[in-house]
Amino acid sequence: YNAAEVIRESIDSVLNQTYSDFEPILINDGSTDETQSIIDEYTSTNKIIRGITKENSGIPDTLNVGIEAAKGAWIARLDSDDIAMPNRFQMQIDYVGNHPEIILLGSGCIVIDEYGNEIKKYSYGETHQEIVRNMLRLKPFFPHSSALFFKNAAQKLGGYVTRFSEGEDLDLWLRIS
Repeated sequence: YNAAEVIRESIDSVLNQTYSDFEPILINDGSTDETQSIIDEYTSTNKIIRGITKENSGIPDTLNVGIEAAKGAWIARLDSDDIAMPNRFQMQIDYVGNHPEIILLGSGCIVIDEYGNEIKKYSYGETHQEIVRNMLRLKPFFPHSSALFFKNAAQKLGGYVTRFSEGEDLDLWLRIS
């Protein structure tokens, strides 16, 4: 929503992934700035991108729209103000391919300033038990924009709860766990 200042870098980080077998879906949640014209620019020049425009209804509903629209088995999340490392999708797909029991995967993150300089690195535990313990104790867990999850698992659980304006990721991840 209203991401015109940052969305180009986010989209470019997805389009420049080393893994290429994916379907980018850009959802405009009723922006009133230039976000829609930027999305239109990308969808008109790159036919693999699907653009969806909807009335503003918040993050959880927008995420559910994306899940329903996706044709693939896996959902890789990225917010409009985040940047994916070039090998993110490849690393995550390789990992779940080697661990078929995994239906939700996340990672640490690097916070950068407006010039791309690293401010801080975060990690959040590596085992199922560590991550669930952190979530249950309301301690930090992997960022929403690092998540890769099995679409079918999220759908069976009813997706994101739309009445939450915050914590929709924590809720879904706990239900998946």
